[in-house]
Amino acid sequence: MKNQTIQLLVLLIGIAGLHACKKGEQEVQVVEAVPSAVKVEGFIPTKVTNIGGAFFKAIDTVCGPYLTYTTKIEHQEYEHWPTLNDDNLTIGIFGDNTYFLKLPSAPFAWWTNWNKEPYVEEEIPVIFSMEHIGTTTLTLSKKCYVFGFELSANPANEAHPLFPYQVRYYATNGLSDNKPVGMLENSVTAPSGARMFAVESDIPFDRVEIQYIGTSAIKPDSWGIANLRYITDWNVYQAHKKG
Repeated sequence: MKNQTIQLLVLLIGIAGLHACKKGEQEVQVVEAVPSAVKVEGFIPTKVTNIGGAFFKAIDTVCGPYLTYTTKIEHQEYEHWPTLNDDNLTIGIFGDNTYFLKLPSAPFAWWTNWNKEPYVEEEIPVIFSMEHIGTTTLTLSKKCYVFGFELSANPANEAHPLFPYQVRYYATNGLSDNKPVGMLENSVTAPSGARMFAVESDIPFDRVEIQYIGTSAIKPDSWGIANLRYITDWNVYQAHKKG
C-alpha cells in the first residue's frame, strides 16, 4: 500500500509538471470530457484545404482532448462588443449588427435546439449572432494553434437542408500574397444542425474569416457562432495532439 501511495504521488507530480505554464502563458482548463468522437449516422466530414503545407487538421466533433486542453471564451456583457476576451486572448469580431442571443428566445428556425453531442457541446448555448450573410472576421490578439467554434444559420421561418460556409485561417507575416494557412468547408442545417468548425495547425494563425458561400435562392437571414475555444501555447498544443 505504501509503494502504491508513493507511485500515485509521483504520477500526480508528473502531471502537474506537464500542465504547468509560465506566467502569461495559457493554462490548461481541465473539464469533464465527453468520449472521443463517435460515428454518427449521416455524418459529413469537414472539407480541409491545406495551403501552408504543415500539419493542418479539422476537428469535426467535440471530443475529450478538445475540451480538456482548449480554453473557452465565456459569455460577456453587451458593452464588450466588438471584442471578447479573457486574461490571455482578445478576439475582435467585425461583422454587421453582432449581438448576444439565448436560444430559447431565438427565431423559429433555431428554437428546437442548436444540435446534439458530439456535434456541439450543449443544446442551448449562448450564441453571438450576426445579422448578415457576408464575411465575418475574427482577429486574435495572439496566434493560435487550435481555434474552434460552433456555427448555425437562421433562415427565419423557412427550414432549409444545407447552408455552406467556408472558414479561412491567416497568419500575420505568414504566406505570401495574403494566402491563408488553410481552409475548412462544411454545411449546416436549420433547424438543429449547428456544426463545429475547429482546426489544429502547426502554423499558428491570428485572423479567422467566416464566409457564407451558398448560391441557393434561399439564403439565411442571419447566422451565429457559439462556444469559442482556443490554444495559444505550444506545449499545451502538443499535449492536445497527443491526447
